[in-house]
Amino acid sequence: MNPSGPNQRRVTMSDVASVAHVHKSTVSLALRNQPQLNAATRERIRKIAMELGYRPDPMLELFNLHRRTLAPPRPAGALAFVSDLPNPAAFARSERHEMIFSAAREEAKRLSFALELFLVGSAQLSPARLSQVLQARGITGILLGALSPATRSLNIDWGKFCVIGIESMQVEPRVDNVSTDYCQAARLSFLQLWQRGRRNVGFAVAQSLGAEIEGQLRAGYLVEAYAKGSARKVPCFRIAENSANIEYLSEWIVAEKLDAVVGCGVDVPGLATSINSGEGGTVAWASIDIRDLPSGCPCVPGILGDLGRRAVELLIMRLQINLLGLPANPATTFFPVEWRD
Repeated sequence: MNPSGPNQRRVTMSDVASVAHVHKSTVSLALRNQPQLNAATRERIRKIAMELGYRPDPMLELFNLHRRTLAPPRPAGALAFVSDLPNPAAFARSERHEMIFSAAREEAKRLSFALELFLVGSAQLSPARLSQVLQARGITGILLGALSPATRSLNIDWGKFCVIGIESMQVEPRVDNVSTDYCQAARLSFLQLWQRGRRNVGFAVAQSLGAEIEGQLRAGYLVEAYAKGSARKVPCFRIAENSANIEYLSEWIVAEKLDAVVGCGVDVPGLATSINSGEGGTVAWASIDIRDLPSGCPCVPGILGDLGRRAVELLIMRLQINLLGLPANPATTFFPVEWRD
């Protein structure tokens, strides 16, 4: 079918599809090197097209270019954002998850991908069922969207997917993650308090953030405490997400004789002015927050939007080279933070 003269019929995508035993749309995806097809299929179809002498129709290419300039771009594919919250209403109420998801969705749209939310858990999809649904939909890219500490493992057919975790370091088997550098955040906060003359510093952390984040905070605290010769045992208060804990927090501060606290994920407006150290002094409060607090609050502001955007970029880059399955050496990319007075 290879044309040998001016009167020979042009080889079309339909001709390539017939020889390759695939649909014409599959040929189009392969010739445009789209990541929805695996690398072996793309290479096989491209080789057949070359052998048949297929060449794009220049007039059709000009028409398609004109059409693309008039119409908004269609998504190149879909990505899955996986959360373990019990239902869509709970997801919508979670400021942390909403900030990550919104930023990730906008970045995916900018890169011509759609991002869809999937919930896993006892009342939602099981991990095995999630695998089946994603495969049926042709979705091979997964974002683990800040799964709660209670989710320790996911029984997903990992070999068929490309996965990036967002502050989901506790999940087994391990995948590559992006995360706030909580260790650096604790160091910055400690130094700011130390420079203001505070010497008995503890930290309070929301239980929902988990042991991994608490460990990073503790490590950052210890580095600076030892550097300053303040090697006392680090007092830590784990606080649930309700106001009833404020009274217990006050009692803890008095019992530990603290003059400052580093808080992470703890929403206690006006705490610095409402808590007394028990010895007539005020308690300084430095916030490492999961959200972007209003200007004027001394804190390390949240960077969850940055995490969502970066996770999407990494995921799409891996999809483009068909890098499926679990990494041999899982790694976490820690995002630097800044102190804001």
